[in-house]
Amino acid sequence: MKLFKAKWGLVLKALALVVPLVGVKVAVHHLGWDVIPVGTLTSALITGTFFVVAIILAGVMTDLKESERMVSEFAASIEALYNDARLMEPDVRVAEMLSHVRDL
Repeated sequence: MKLFKAKWGLVLKALALVVPLVGVKVAVHHLGWDVIPVGTLTSALITGTFFVVAIILAGVMTDLKESERMVSEFAASIEALYNDARLMEPDVRVAEMLSHVRDL
């Protein structure tokens, strides 16, 4: 069951959303309640909007992955700084630096 859900779950969710919408569109068309006629201009506007939103979301996902990676890199840099400071000869400045890094 898990394998079926993993493989076809998204398709079933999309169908659960699309089938009622298509039913509403067919009912509106048969009742003559169409307000905006579907033509080449309408199709071009919908397609253009779809692709612009897809490009924006692709950029957002890339930035999200980058921001998740930056946190771990920052933590690793702080840890390396702390370890390097511990290897230095004891000094007042080194002790201050260690306390500042420890507070981060």
